[in-house]
Formats: sequence, C-alpha cells, structure tokens
Amino acid sequence: MRALGRYRLIRFLGRGSWSLVFKVEAPVIGKVAALKLLQPDPVLKGLLGMETMRALFRREAEILGRLRHPNLLQVWDYGEWRGKPYFVMEFYCTSLKDIMGGNRGATRVLPIHQAVKYTAEILQGLESLHEAGIVHRDIKPDNLLLSDHDQVKIADFGLVHMEGAPLEARLPPNLILGTGEYAAPEQQAKEPVVPATDLYSVGVLLHKMLTGLFPLGGSRLSRLNPDCGPEWDRFIQRALAPRPQDRFPSAAAMEEELAGLLERWRQRTHQLCLMAPADGAEGQGGETAARPRSRPMDIPLEEAQERLGLDCHW
Repeated sequence: MRALGRYRLIRFLGRGSWSLVFKVEAPVIGKVAALKLLQPDPVLKGLLGMETMRALFRREAEILGRLRHPNLLQVWDYGEWRGKPYFVMEFYCTSLKDIMGGNRGATRVLPIHQAVKYTAEILQGLESLHEAGIVHRDIKPDNLLLSDHDQVKIADFGLVHMEGAPLEARLPPNLILGTGEYAAPEQQAKEPVVPATDLYSVGVLLHKMLTGLFPLGGSRLSRLNPDCGPEWDRFIQRALAPRPQDRFPSAAAMEEELAGLLERWRQRTHQLCLMAPADGAEGQGGETAARPRSRPMDIPLEEAQERLGLDCHW
C-alpha cells in the first residue's frame, strides 16, 4: 500500500487503542502531515461498538477542525478509505513524553523555566477548550506534542467531554476515562468532570516535570527540587485538591499564579548571583568560593556522565 486515499504514505507511525497513525504527504503541495485512521482494538470495539466509535472519531475531527489556537493541534481534512474514516492533521515528531524520557518510573527533571513554559502553553490551550465548553480529560505527556519551535500542541481529543453532548450517554457507565496517575479523583470515581478536572492533570504533570516523580501523599515539591520553595508546595497542593471546587477557578487563573512563581524564582536566582563572592574571595567558613566553569571542556563521552554529575537521564 503506497497511498491512503489521495495521500502518499511515507511511513507507519504507530497504533493506539482507537486508530492507526501514518506519516503522509499531501498531493501537489507536498505538505507532510499525520493521518489518523480508525482501526479500533477488538476489545474496545466490543465494549463501545463500532457505531459509537465512528461517532466519537468524527467528533474528534470536528472539534479540532473548528477550534483555532496556537496550542491546539490543527486538523486539515476528513474522509473515508475502504469504509474507514480518517482525518489529516499537523505532523510533529516529538512529544513531551520524549522530552521527559518516558512515563513510568523516574523521568527526566526539567529546568524550572522550561517546565513553566510548557505548563503555561498547556493552560492557554485548555483555556480555549474550556471557553468552548470542552473538557479534554486526558492531559498527559503522550498527548502533548512539540512543534519545530518548541511550542506545545494539545492532541488526542477522542475522550473529550462536551456540555450537553448526546454521545456521553452511549459510553458504558463503568468506563473510566483518563490515564492512571494523571486522572483526577472525580474521573476515577466516575463522577461528572469539569474544567478543573484538566487542571488536576496539569498539576500532576508540572510536579513530574520538576521532580521526575508522581506526587505522593505527604511529599513536598520543595523537598524534591531545591530550586522550589514552599510557595511551589502551596501551588501544587491547590492544583491537586481532591475536590474540583478547591482547585484554581480557571486555567487562566492557574497560569497567572504560575507566572508569579516563575518571576519570584527569577528574582531570587538573580539575587543569589549578585551575592556570589568574587574570584579568589573567601566564602562563609573561610573556604574559597567555587568558580563556575567559563571555558569549553573536551570530555570523552564515556567520562562525561561522571565528570558533569549527570543522572541516568543525562
């Protein structure tokens, strides 16, 4: 098979429980895109039924097609191939999962400014969704793609909740929608979801980016990341409040609070740099202050991890 409809196949990208995804090229203009073809897992197909899955698949394409925001993935086309629906969307080869180095276990710790940048862009995209009456309910690293300019693109809208959507009634009452540790308590309890449901997932994600670990009861972000003070603990605690009404009132409010945390971190870091002893000066206890490296170093690869003090994720 060299083509799918009018799109030339470049390569197979992977499959999920709902669909197959291909890297394709559009005719004439040669634009590279991702094509998502409905091909459900037999177990999921038996649970939901093909008619419901086709309706949900079409709804995902419609949602992505009508929403326009720089932090939401764009859909360009919709059609059918051999009786199976597909839609064509922007293609990006990197996800936040790739940057973090996986999902399970300890993952890579990101610098504060980078973690906050990604989180702010996710919140901006969610604000657009929530204003349209949509709850994503599956925010996780796999569903957050990164553009060529390192901009977050929220993807995978197959599980979204829409206000007054008749499709919700077709889903089995015992079906939990969401992913593991990223799912809010109300999702796991199969209770109604609200915009704050997505904000809980964002809180889990930010904690994971800053510590490499999922938040556990009683653990504090400030103890796991020395760059974060008690104010970061309060932020995470509010984001992960068990009751939706105790979390941030909106994605915009959460982003504003996060911007304040970043600014205070920058000011504190700048002040510490100003207080650093000059070359040759003695620090507290009479010890000579360590000088930051200011010249390039040529280090063999097999020695780099130890000499630079890097962890298993480099």
